[in-house]
Amino acid sequence: MLQVFDAENCRADIVDIDASFSKLEIVVNDAVKNIIKAVDAGNMIDESTFEDRFGVRLYLSELSTGCKAAICVALMPDQMIDLQECGLNTRDAISMIPAL
Repeated sequence: MLQVFDAENCRADIVDIDASFSKLEIVVNDAVKNIIKAVDAGNMIDESTFEDRFGVRLYLSELSTGCKAAICVALMPDQMIDLQECGLNTRDAISMIPAL
């Protein structure tokens, strides 16, 4: 179940989204594909690349911070992740992840 906490009342396990994302073993699944589509309007190609909204093939490291954060939520559901730098599209994508 997704739980939201006020920053003043709790400390996140993950504050540096980019560092945590770089350590993840990315899996190609519907949740990750849907996050990339919803947040960055892209399409996941494989475990290391995606096609952006302009049709350019890029590495997953070039996803937006919000997209990386949502993928961290999907792949590390037991961790508390600071979403302070993420937009509403990230929040909406996270709310659509199955089993949260």
